[in-house]
Amino acid sequence: ITFEQKGKSQTHSVNFRAEKDKALWISATFSIIRAMITPEKVSFYNKLDNTYFDGDYKYLSDLLGTELDFQKVQNLLLGEALYNLKASDYTSAVDEESYIIQPKEQRALFEIFFLSFNPLKA
Repeated sequence: ITFEQKGKSQTHSVNFRAEKDKALWISATFSIIRAMITPEKVSFYNKLDNTYFDGDYKYLSDLLGTELDFQKVQNLLLGEALYNLKASDYTSAVDEESYIIQPKEQRALFEIFFLSFNPLKA
């Protein structure tokens, strides 16, 4: 994980464990950073700046600038879609040799585009 803030960056190797739909655990080498995420709460401890948090998803939502819950965080960490892509209507278009598929209604803060580059060539 690489963390960047105010022009400074830190990189840490982490262990990630998950019990799907129940809990997510993240810990950095020597337990410098530890986090536990459950459907009910978010908890983390950062030894680097001696901070601790135990609360709801509002902190993460404010930090990342979008509404988050356990399912969205879990999907993000597991590489799955944040939103149910089957729950929306989409428009499609062809741009040169690419298909452009996008939701008819864009979500706030997100412009979700799905591109298939050069679909006619294998």
